[in-house]
Amino acid sequence: MPLVQPFQCEPFFSQMPQGTFALFGGGQTVNGSDDVIYYSTTSIYTYSSNTAAAGSNLSYIAGALAATSNFTIGVFGAGSYDGNLNTTSIYTYVTNTAVAGGNLSYYISSPGAAGNSTVGVFAGGYDGGNSGSSVSTTSVYTYSSNTAVAGDDLSYNIGWEGAAGNSTIGVFGGGIDDAKILSTTLIYTYSSNTAVAGGNLSYSVSNLAAAGNSTIGVFGGGDTASNNSLSTTSIYTYSSNTAVTGGNLSYSASPPAAAGNSTIGVFGGDGSENYKSTTSVYTYATNTAVAGGNLSYITGNIAGCAPNPGVNCY
Repeated sequence: MPLVQPFQCEPFFSQMPQGTFALFGGGQTVNGSDDVIYYSTTSIYTYSSNTAAAGSNLSYIAGALAATSNFTIGVFGAGSYDGNLNTTSIYTYVTNTAVAGGNLSYYISSPGAAGNSTVGVFAGGYDGGNSGSSVSTTSVYTYSSNTAVAGDDLSYNIGWEGAAGNSTIGVFGGGIDDAKILSTTLIYTYSSNTAVAGGNLSYSVSNLAAAGNSTIGVFGGGDTASNNSLSTTSIYTYSSNTAVTGGNLSYSASPPAAAGNSTIGVFGGDGSENYKSTTSVYTYATNTAVAGGNLSYITGNIAGCAPNPGVNCY
């Protein structure tokens, strides 16, 4: 009798084939009076057509949030809205509906998030309400119970980082340790809830995003100490813990969000002064990126997640 995998990418009752779409949500823009406008909006990006359509709103409003996923749900968590948040919103792909989830174990904005089929790890971020600096805290969210507990602290403070991973590890890279822009990475092992240093990215950057498959993570976009938005990418190979320069994205963004499947990663949005709905589709096999279809709303400081074969489903 064949082995039955408990977490499939195409559950029997799914109305949306898994591994075929990415979900982007939340974010913020600034109006003509310099007032920050926060969103609970979502946009569903279909890979085959390179088009995006509006999804249902998240259960809370936030910018500077993060997201992770398994084969049935996306978990959006943390962020900023009149202060740092520990809130989560659980988006069910089959029904395109979102409900409140269990709170994270710490309040934070601008963390990174990565996960597998059973847990999502939210890590680091910016503690603007208290110390005004980045942190090393983590929170491990279990999908089946919609509960979160504190995970192992990272070995250094990090915020505004990118995160990608496979079924066993999450790689958190780049970002800011207080005032220092980083190229370093941290490897978080889900089974042991421990984090160790990984190999450096090929550039120092904050406000970046990442997507990947079971073997590589593509870290892209962001900005430097001169506050210039970038289209640069760095390809991180999990087996060797090494990174090399990849092909540039088709636009510069700081920060974008990113999500993908086993063959492509979609980078979307832009939180710099010129907020965008732009996307860039990165093909892992060729290390090339082309412009994709626009998201269904203009925003920055958004989050992205997706069912991803070999990473968070099988």
